[in-house]
Parts: sequence; C-alpha cells; structure tokens
Amino acid sequence: FFSLPKMAAPATPPFLRVPQFLEDEKDAPLLAMDDGFLQAQGEAIYETTSTWAGLLSAETQLRPLQEAKEGDLTADVDRIIEKDAERTFMQPCQREALSRVMRSLAVEFKNYAQAMSYVGGFLMLMHDEETSVAMMRVLNGNPKYIPGYWTTEAIAFATDAYVFLPLLEAHEPEVAKLLKEKFCIMPETYLQKWWVALCIQSLPFELGVVYLKHFFEGGYIFLFQFAIALHWHFKEKLLAAKDHAEVYSILRLERKVLQETPITEAVFAQALTYSFPDLDIDKARQTAYDTHLKARIERARQLAEEDDDLSDFDDEDEDDE
Repeated sequence: FFSLPKMAAPATPPFLRVPQFLEDEKDAPLLAMDDGFLQAQGEAIYETTSTWAGLLSAETQLRPLQEAKEGDLTADVDRIIEKDAERTFMQPCQREALSRVMRSLAVEFKNYAQAMSYVGGFLMLMHDEETSVAMMRVLNGNPKYIPGYWTTEAIAFATDAYVFLPLLEAHEPEVAKLLKEKFCIMPETYLQKWWVALCIQSLPFELGVVYLKHFFEGGYIFLFQFAIALHWHFKEKLLAAKDHAEVYSILRLERKVLQETPITEAVFAQALTYSFPDLDIDKARQTAYDTHLKARIERARQLAEEDDDLSDFDDEDEDDE
C-alpha cells in the first residue's frame, strides 16, 4: 500500500459490492432492520431496486459531486456529520465515504439533517455513489417529494404533519380523536421517522424496499396514504392503549409491536385505496403553517435574536474591561 496525494476521493461502488460488507457491518445501526434480508436477496436486491433511479428521473441530477472544502461547513455541522456516519456504519471505509458525501450535500443543500445519513447510506447499499447522490438531489429538490424536510428546523415536515391531520380525521376519525383529545398527541411528534427518515429504521428492510418504491412512484401523497394505513392497521392497539408510552411504542413501530401485529402487503394495498381529490396542497400547507406553526416559529426566532443581542452586549462589556 502507498499514500496518494490528497485529492477528491473516487466515487464508490454500491456498498453491498464491497467484499465481506454484510459480515463486517452486521452490527451497523443502519442494518438494524435488515433481519437477514440482504443476505437472502443476494444479487436479486439489485433487480429489486433497479427501477428506483428511473422512478425519480434521477438521470436529470447526474453530475459530479463537489468536494466540501475547509470552511464550507461550521465546526458543529462537520462534527455532527462525522458522528452520524458513526451512527450509520461500523467500518472506517464506509463511514469515510458516507461522511464525505454528506459534507458535500450539506454544502449543496445549504442544510443538513441526520436523516440524510440514513437515507443516503441506505441508497448507497445498492447504488453507486453518483446515482445515490442524484437520487438524494431529487428527493430534496423536487416538489413531488420532500424538499425542506432535511433541514435544522424542518418546517416543511412539520407543516405537512399538520396537513396530514385533517386527512387522518377524515379517514380514521376514531383514531384521530383518540390521539388528539385523549392523549394530546399530534402527528408532528411521531411522523418524523416515517417521513423524514423514510422508515429506514422503522420497517424491516423487506418492507422498507416496498415502501420506498411506492414513495418514489407517488411522492409525498404516498407518505399521507401509508401513514393513514398504519393508523388503520394499528387501530385496535391504539384504541386499547392505556397511556402515552404505549401509544408512542405503537406509533414508533417498535419491534415488539411489529412482531405482535406484523405489517403485510395488505397495509400497502390499503394505503393505495386512499385518495385526496379535494386536497389543494399549497393552500393546505399555508393554512397548516399559519394555524399551527407561524406564531411558534416567529417567537422562537425572536428569542434567538434577543439572545444574540445579549451576547453582543456581553462581548462589548468584556472589550470595555
């Protein structure tokens, strides 16, 4: 082995093509929901996922990834990306490849969220780096998908969570009433793993690949459909829940819950029966934001500005001394 001069790293092939990958990464957090699925699939996994880039029209976003330069990211964001890579993979080579891609995308997207590491890492299992990055660009930029979800504040996600609330009330009124009135649980508090992280750490991979295929076909509308279907599927459990902890264990799709009430293809079939012909998404988002989020966000920003002003005042006092 010999050292190469520091330069842009070569694009990586699919991680599953790396010799001994599944053995070396068997304890990786990203593979927590694998349950032997990838090993059993073997070469078939590439056929299973071969349509994904086409469904996203990812070829429109194929272009070289620009390496992040020193100073492009704050020290905090750089540290978080490094930690997230460690929370995703076990081996240094996978961690380094993922963190390099995440740094570049954080610069390109002008934002970063932990879910990017999980989604990007999952895509990179079956796709080469260039294709995975192109798919991430579509998800983050195309209004059909989840633009604005992968941000520090995630206002777009929270807005859609409140757009979802009346849809749930229309299709599963009993469950919606229970969550809202008995437990004071709003969708914003539990939909993040389903929508922002795209169920990658919530569904067994065998179901996760089905979920992603439907999402790539249907966009954010499928997120609404499947979320309603999950409330339908777990209706009996939710209605029988005794406390907040039990409700959240169901909504977080904890292992015990999935073992007791497995999610099957029937849940996907049920999801696709829902339609929202009267949904004006732009109007619904504006209403949701104005009603549920605007005052809270403006207040938070005002407090942040006041903190900055106090910090500046303290700095001036120190200078005077």
